[in-house]
Amino acid sequence: MKPPPGYPCPSSKVCLLRKTLYGLKQVPREWFDKFSTTICNLGFTCSPHENALFIHKSERRVVLLLFYFLGLEVISIYDGIYLSQVKYASDLLVRAGITDSRTEYVPFEPNFLSAPRTTHCAAVLRYIQDTIFHDLYFFAHSSLSLQAYSDADWASNLTDRHSTTGYCLFLGDSLIFWRAKKQMLNARSSTKVEYRALADTTAEVVSISWLLEDLDTP
Repeated sequence: MKPPPGYPCPSSKVCLLRKTLYGLKQVPREWFDKFSTTICNLGFTCSPHENALFIHKSERRVVLLLFYFLGLEVISIYDGIYLSQVKYASDLLVRAGITDSRTEYVPFEPNFLSAPRTTHCAAVLRYIQDTIFHDLYFFAHSSLSLQAYSDADWASNLTDRHSTTGYCLFLGDSLIFWRAKKQMLNARSSTKVEYRALADTTAEVVSISWLLEDLDTP
C-alpha cells in the first residue's frame, strides 16, 4: 500500500491493511482500471465490442504472450496453428504430484459418488493427464466462412422436464465454439424450445462476428 499524501512514512516501512473502505466489489474494478490503463499505454486498443479484449495491430508476438499468460500456447507451423494448454496442465499435475504416475483405464468403484472429495480431485487430475496433448488445430488455408448449427432436446430432463439447448460454431473447417446447456424455463411445445436455441445461437454468432471484425477478419 502507498501512504496517503502528507502522511510521513519511512521508505523501509509498509502499511498494514486492516479493512477495505469500499468492499470487495470495488477491488476488481480498480484492478481492471489499472490494468487497462497500463496495457493501453503499451500501444494496445480496447475492443469496442468487448471491454476485456485488447488488440495490438502490429505486435502479434505480444498478443501471443498474453495468450500464453492466460494458459494458452499458440504454436505456429507452416500450414496452420495449434492452440494448446500443455504447460498449464503440466503445471497443474506438478502441483498435484502425479507427473510420474501411470494412467490406467479402470472402471469406477461402486461407491465412487460417495467417496471423499480427494478421490474426485484425483479422478479429474487423471483425466487431465490422459488428455494433456489434445490440442485444437486451425488450418491456414481454410475458408473464413462462419457457420452455426443448433438443436434442442424438448423436455429431456426427467426431473424437472427442462429442455436442453445445443449449438456449435465453425470457422471454415475448424470448430471454434460449442455449448450444451439446460434451459431455465419449461416449454409446452418443441417449437418454443427450438426458437430459444436459435436465439442463443444467434447471439453467439453476433458475438463471434464482432470478434472477427476486431481482428480485421470480417
